[in-house]
Amino acid sequence: MRRIQMLVLFVLCSIASRFAHADIIASIPVGNPTGIAFSPAGDFYWATSFSGNYVVKIRASDNVAVGTYSVGLNPTALTVTASFLGPSGDTVWVTNYGSNNVTRLDANTGALLGTFPVGSGPRGIVWDGISMWIANSVSNTVTRLDATTVGSGRLMGTFPVGVAPYGLTFNNNDKSIWVANRNSNTVMKLSSALDSQGTILGVYPVASQPQVLLWDGTNIWDSSYNSRALTKLDGTTGATLSVTTNLPAGPGAMVLGSSFSGPVIWVACYASSTLAEVSVASGAFLAAFTAPSNPYGLIQTPGGFAATSYTGNAVVVFFLR
Repeated sequence: MRRIQMLVLFVLCSIASRFAHADIIASIPVGNPTGIAFSPAGDFYWATSFSGNYVVKIRASDNVAVGTYSVGLNPTALTVTASFLGPSGDTVWVTNYGSNNVTRLDANTGALLGTFPVGSGPRGIVWDGISMWIANSVSNTVTRLDATTVGSGRLMGTFPVGVAPYGLTFNNNDKSIWVANRNSNTVMKLSSALDSQGTILGVYPVASQPQVLLWDGTNIWDSSYNSRALTKLDGTTGATLSVTTNLPAGPGAMVLGSSFSGPVIWVACYASSTLAEVSVASGAFLAAFTAPSNPYGLIQTPGGFAATSYTGNAVVVFFLR
């Protein structure tokens, strides 16, 4: 009898640890927010309003919105680039899904610095230190724009990839661009070298509906929305190193972090409104936490996390317990 009681207690504790709670620190109203990104210095973060056609700048020290700036139609993702001039020269780049262009803003003032046409349905965006790469989910291409001060926004090339490219990441070790092709169920590796830019260096099968990619400093992680899986790929060869299955429904945005378990990947699971914890070393699914409703984008803050709650119409700052 005692063994049965101990087994029941173990199961209950396991369930409790895998579905713990998030305590809300702040909630900043934003209409259907999607993308979120820190400034290079970490003093501000920015989020896109898909329905409101604007981006909001939020001060990280107290989670207060300090500016709202108009962009194109249905802004989906954004990134903030560093400048040799310091924060006064930082710029914000925003993909506008509904207007098929990219907006560039002054990160200090929010002033419009340019609007640049790309392919149809731009979603993911990544900076390689010189240029911007944009995934055009409807036209099945990736566009490269010059992000240097001299030639900012200049078209450098447009390259065919798989069907419905969504997410992008940059491998700084070998200077390659990685693309998640949502409807091809593949991840592609592209060359960023100027003499071979856009050349496909590899195509790697992953689980159904890959949407978001993350480089952890060595390897590439893919979150596959439909199959509730994470795939860890060798950052050089593309070989599959591990597959994490049975995650909460709708895994999407990922951040690299740490916990008592060591280095982990935190995964925003949109369809289940949860935050999943996955071991970097083994790929094991460690725990799940209640998160803000339908988290689309995710960043890690000094005190916890900030997620774009799409149906909650807010950027929600929270910590886990």
